[in-house]
Amino acid sequence: NRWDTWMAVLVWAGNLLAYFLSIQVNSSTRIRCRFLDALLYFAFVLSIVSVVQYFGWNGKIFWLYPTDDTAVLGPFVSRDQYAAFMEMILPLALMKALAGGPKAWRFAVIGAALYATVIAGASRAGALLVPAEVMVIPVVAWWKGSTDNLRASAARMWLFIFLFVSVVGWAVLWDRFQDPEPFKGRQAILHDTLAMVRAQPYFGVGLGNFQTAYPAYASVDFGSIVNHAHDDWMEWAADGGIPFSLLLVAVAVWTIPKAFRTLWGIGLIAVLAHSMVDYPLQKPVLDLWFFALLGAMTAEIAHRRKPEAPDP
Repeated sequence: NRWDTWMAVLVWAGNLLAYFLSIQVNSSTRIRCRFLDALLYFAFVLSIVSVVQYFGWNGKIFWLYPTDDTAVLGPFVSRDQYAAFMEMILPLALMKALAGGPKAWRFAVIGAALYATVIAGASRAGALLVPAEVMVIPVVAWWKGSTDNLRASAARMWLFIFLFVSVVGWAVLWDRFQDPEPFKGRQAILHDTLAMVRAQPYFGVGLGNFQTAYPAYASVDFGSIVNHAHDDWMEWAADGGIPFSLLLVAVAVWTIPKAFRTLWGIGLIAVLAHSMVDYPLQKPVLDLWFFALLGAMTAEIAHRRKPEAPDP
């Protein structure tokens, strides 16, 4: 389907544009701080709206637009895509909460709200990744020497998280973990996707053409359309071939050390890990946010490497 391929190429071009524009915009520390703070406050408001809509859902997105989906969180009709967005943003709140200062409690509240709504949304991958972020980031911050009030800040943050999760509850998430067949056909889809990769290893079936090409390789009839592989990495290999997927692996490997230098960039690693069991990065808006934050992280690392100006 040439139209789908051109749309996919346009999306990837938009991702690259978002990355380079973000580097330019965030080259100033002041602007970067304002950008990240604005993103945090936006995510906080979205989390409140999303959880209210989730529990008071009337079959409509934002109570206006009818949908057949059963897990609607704000503008997201997928609990996993919502969780991936919050996974990207949560480390920003954690870092600001752990930094101490008069506004630390505010960011602890924001972080707790983001965390709790992921639990309420009942994404199983998200429910594993956000606790990992909450545990790993304070430990790495301590290891890097950020010990001023770190223990008190971390305790306050965990207290808010406990309180917020107690309010929204985890019953739906617990029920989903009790599912005797948690994958429900995903193994078959993954097997068939691997067959697509073997059949077209160099150029793939065409960017954006997974849904179009999949029926020719399907071993199971699910009685419905299989639109994604439930594994971004395998879908990228099927669509664009192994060279294209290796390019994205290189981006991931390049991202990891930078993420641990900033710590808030660990959210990007979480999304890449989430992409191994679902397809959050097949949604263009999540792609754009991912690459915009990747650009902001690159700008911050570049700023840190600049030598300090000598005293006059």
